[in-house]
Amino acid sequence: MNENANQNLKEAKKENPITKSHPKSYAEDSRK
Repeated sequence: MNENANQNLKEAKKENPITKSHPKSYAEDSRK
């Protein structure tokens, strides 16, 4: 599950510029 989450984060970073600006916030949101 952790590997899948990391893959999703990489994919999202490619598509979403917001995650590049706030990677920590995005990671915290994905845990909720």
